[in-house]
Amino acid sequence: EEKRTKKAIQVRERRRSTAESVLETSRKLKATEAAKEKEYEQSLIEENRKNSEFTKRMKHRARLERQAQAHRMHVARLNATKSVDQLIKSKEEDYAKHELQERRNWSAERQRRRTLQASKQRMSLDSVRVERQATWEASRRLKEQEEEEARMELKLRLAAEPGRIPAPEHEDNDLLEGAAVAAAAEASPAP
Repeated sequence: EEKRTKKAIQVRERRRSTAESVLETSRKLKATEAAKEKEYEQSLIEENRKNSEFTKRMKHRARLERQAQAHRMHVARLNATKSVDQLIKSKEEDYAKHELQERRNWSAERQRRRTLQASKQRMSLDSVRVERQATWEASRRLKEQEEEEARMELKLRLAAEPGRIPAPEHEDNDLLEGAAVAAAAEASPAP
């Protein structure tokens, strides 16, 4: 009986020890799992924090990139506007130069035409003057010829008159000249 009692006590002790060991092991496992779970949660929190910071940095970088793009587009528009203004100014300067050249050309052409017209007028006046001079010279030579012919004809008539006493040479010349002038005046038309 005593042996059975001791054995039962030993069995109960072993069972109690085993139960305590199991309980301790269970507590340790729970504590380990709790620690691991807490560590995992902490790692998730840290990861989320890192992801949040990364997201913020990416958002900030994207915002900076948009601002830089907007600045580049603004600068490009300014340069394009400046280029257009310069092109318009260059075209206006070219047009002004062309218009000035056209005015100079037109002024030179008008001066040339005036000079040509004046030259033509001078040539026309010179031609008229020369023609008048030639006409006057021809008329004068014709008149002198007619006077000479009238003088010779009168001289021949006077010489052919019967019983006429020859007059001195200078009287005949005066008479002949007066008669020749009268004959030429009658023969030549009035101016």
